[in-house]
Amino acid sequence: MTQKIRPSQFILMYGPGAILEGENGPRIIPDARIGLFRKSADFRPEKYRIDDSRMNGLIKGAQIYRLPTNPELGHDDDIYRTNRFPLWKLCPNQEAHGEG
Repeated sequence: MTQKIRPSQFILMYGPGAILEGENGPRIIPDARIGLFRKSADFRPEKYRIDDSRMNGLIKGAQIYRLPTNPELGHDDDIYRTNRFPLWKLCPNQEAHGEG
């Protein structure tokens, strides 16, 4: 079963680096530049930027983006791509490898 999350959960609990349960095992949420605003996607950061003068005054160069939803975009599939986790494997049979 794929774990579905609401935009508020994404912001508060499941942002980049979080691990979700996917249909084929755990998935990790990458940075928005990789997961949402990738070159092959139709999403452009400028379209979803939230201008907040207070935030810009506190952190030089800071930018805030809202997360688009599937219904808003008319998508049935996931719009935020995730990566398989883990990307490495651990062999529990260390005796078979000897010392190297």
